[in-house]
Amino acid sequence: MKKKLLSVIVPIYGVEKYLSKCLDSIIAQTYLNIQIILVNDGSPDKCSQICEVYAARDNRIIVIHKENGGLSSARNAGIEKATGAYIAFVDSDDFIHPKMYEILIDNLERNDADISVSNLKKVYDEREEIDSLGENKVFLYEKRDAMRNFFDKNLYVPTVVAWTKVYKRELFSTIRFPEGKIHEDEFVTYKVFWSAKRIVYTSLKLYYYVQRQGSITNMSINKRFLDVLEAYKEMICFFEHNQERELCLEAVYRYLCLEKEYIKKLKVSSLENKNDLVDRMDNDYHKLYLRNIRSFSLKRRIRLGLYFYLRYSI
Repeated sequence: MKKKLLSVIVPIYGVEKYLSKCLDSIIAQTYLNIQIILVNDGSPDKCSQICEVYAARDNRIIVIHKENGGLSSARNAGIEKATGAYIAFVDSDDFIHPKMYEILIDNLERNDADISVSNLKKVYDEREEIDSLGENKVFLYEKRDAMRNFFDKNLYVPTVVAWTKVYKRELFSTIRFPEGKIHEDEFVTYKVFWSAKRIVYTSLKLYYYVQRQGSITNMSINKRFLDVLEAYKEMICFFEHNQERELCLEAVYRYLCLEKEYIKKLKVSSLENKNDLVDRMDNDYHKLYLRNIRSFSLKRRIRLGLYFYLRYSI
């Protein structure tokens, strides 16, 4: 039986140093039936030329050249072009294990799941080599159980990011990434999970997440960085609308913890209007705290109350 087509979407901007290693790792996949969509998001370096060189070598590669619109815009352009039964994303400064998609799709199909998730490894030296695989420990979740992983400190990152996963393409039939936001994954992934029925995880670290200075996730606190709070506000409203009280409270708790930490960072930042932002966020914290505090455990009440009464954050 012929394997189903997988569309791998790679948004590209300002990663000339990293791009070849990323693309080599996708081309080397043991799952061969792939469509590789390279979205050159107006990159000012030589990424455009690199994309065309790779496209000339491998007829599975499609290159889209567009004006710079940001990561979400590039991903959305790739989604529109994708024709595979499955979709995956790879950030262009990262790389993946050669068996990543073979394993994830096998896990997905064996378990009749809609999303297949891998673990990740943070890489601090891009010259680091691929690890040998260990045991493929598989965990199968119904969607509500999987969504609790958004609030688990050990599972949060591989759960929330777009690029550790293979998705059935129909999950993105009406969902797109929000343009102009930095923490775009926090706006989207929970909605995709909600549209799924079953999600399968593997313990294997198949995605190599390169840590580099100057990347979006390494930016210091600024106004755009507060997008993550907006994403959690939307998540709270989403769970309220769908009458998911437990998930809503988890999102509220996560939001309040993030908010007080961001207030601390704002106070020592160089933002011109930081005092207005601090006052606004403090007022927001107070309202949400008073509305929900009785629903939390004693430990959580103490942790949130220390900031509410004493401005002390732990």
